[in-house]
Amino acid sequence: MADGMVVSAAVIYFGTAALLAGGAAIFGLLALRESGTTRRMVALGAVPAAAMAVAYVFMGMEWLTVTTGGREQSVVRHIGYSVVLVASSLIVREVLSLSRRRFLVMTGILLLTPWFALASWLPDNSALESVLTLATVGAYLSGAYFLIGPITREAKTVGGKRRLLYVKLRNLFVLCWGALILQSAISEQSLDLTNLFVGQLGASYTDLVFTLGIAGLVVSGKQIYEVTTASVERTSTGAPTTAPPAGGDE
Repeated sequence: MADGMVVSAAVIYFGTAALLAGGAAIFGLLALRESGTTRRMVALGAVPAAAMAVAYVFMGMEWLTVTTGGREQSVVRHIGYSVVLVASSLIVREVLSLSRRRFLVMTGILLLTPWFALASWLPDNSALESVLTLATVGAYLSGAYFLIGPITREAKTVGGKRRLLYVKLRNLFVLCWGALILQSAISEQSLDLTNLFVGQLGASYTDLVFTLGIAGLVVSGKQIYEVTTASVERTSTGAPTTAPPAGGDE
C-alpha cells in the first residue's frame, strides 16, 4: 500500500474509535450503577475515551483537515485532546479541591501543548517549524512542572488516598503525553523519522492507554467519592459526622 501502510489509515482510525467507544461505554455503565458524587466522577472519567472515540471517527472520515507535510491531517484530533485535557483537569480539581484560579491556570497551560504541536506541522519554513517544535516541548515541560511542582504541593494538603490518586493520574499524564509529544516530533510532518502507519499505530496505542487509564484510575478511587458523599449527607441531616476526612488515612 501507499506510504508503506500495512493497513489503511481509515482502518486504524475506525478500529481505535471502536475500542475507545467500547471502553467509554463500559465506564459509562459503571457510572449508572453509582449515585451522587461517585456517579458524576466515574462519568467524568469516561469523557476522555468518549471524546477521542468521536475524534477518531471524524479522523477516519477525513473531516476538518489541514495539509501538513504534503498530507491531509485532521484538526479534530487536537480538539479531542483539548476535551481530554479539560476533563482531566476537572477530575484533578475535584480530587484535590483546587481553587478556580489553580484549575484555570493548570488547564490553560496543558491546552498549549496540542495546539503548538499542530502549529509546528504547518509552516514550510524549517526555522519556524523548529521554533514551534521547541515551543511544543516547552509547553509540555511547563505543564509537567506545574503538575509535579505546585499541584503536587497542593496534593500534600489532602488525605493520603486523594494524594495517591492524583499522583497516579499525574504520572499517567506525564508518561503518555510525553510519548505523544515525542511521536509528534519524530513524525513525517516534523523530523520525518516515522511513516504514517508507525506514527498512527503508536498514537492510537498511547491514546488508548491514556484515556482508558484515566477512567480506570477514577473508578479505582470510588471509595474517596463515597466518603465525600456520606459526609455531605450526614452534614445535611444534622447528624454528627464520624466518617474520616475524604481520602483520610492521615
